[in-house]
Amino acid sequence: MCQISLDAAVTLGTPTDLSVLTVVGLVLVLGGIIGLIAVNRRLEATKRAVPPPAQNPQPGWSSPPQQFVGSPPVLPIYQRPEVRKALRLRGLATATLVVGILPLLIHYDSDAPTPPGVQRGHLALPDVAGGVHKVPTPPAVEEYYENLIKSGKDLKYATYAHPQHPDGKPLVMVFVGLEGRWDPKVTMDAFFRDLATHGQFEHGITEHPGRRSGETIECASIPVPQRAGSEVHCAWADGTTLGQLFTEQITEPELATLLARMRPDLEPNH
Repeated sequence: MCQISLDAAVTLGTPTDLSVLTVVGLVLVLGGIIGLIAVNRRLEATKRAVPPPAQNPQPGWSSPPQQFVGSPPVLPIYQRPEVRKALRLRGLATATLVVGILPLLIHYDSDAPTPPGVQRGHLALPDVAGGVHKVPTPPAVEEYYENLIKSGKDLKYATYAHPQHPDGKPLVMVFVGLEGRWDPKVTMDAFFRDLATHGQFEHGITEHPGRRSGETIECASIPVPQRAGSEVHCAWADGTTLGQLFTEQITEPELATLLARMRPDLEPNH
């Protein structure tokens, strides 16, 4: 069975403590702070080195007037080239600091506690979900997702019995889930946008009613010409979980119904 990854949604999961995004943010913040300190010191040194503006000689002064003849005018402090350059550098350092703070804010928001009144979902991989039994995971499927987990993807997966192949041979249904905090619509859009890179959807993205109030299961099918069939993907997304179920030899409404039935056991505390 063709393995379509959950990479787009995986990247929306809760970042690790030292994710690349966080490290980049810390480096930019540190660079911005150091840059601001260095530029401010340079500005202060430049200001101290600038001589006071030349004064036109006044009658009665002891200095002879000819000493002012041909003297270049002293520019105002903020029009001097070295000061203008330092101000541009300060702007660059400030921008670097701001850009560095943004990834840290994203990281903080992803790890922030769920607000009061919003129940955070947690995924489970029970032996039986909605009356569907878990079956042994095929080696190729296990290797694929274990490699994703080793690469830093925070996901959960399991394989369940296909309606037409209860013993798990030759087909299984693959469930992949994520936990975190995100906007459900943005997450679902990103998931199907990534899925579309693996093949054109046969019927576009279809919506199917779930069992919970306001629940919608979305599905899409990708042709698999070498097996004269299609791989069907159905998924849900709320503010704290994303779940996907996919297999072949099944229709989108049938798979959506199965996922809706299985979800209370896959996300038992929601």
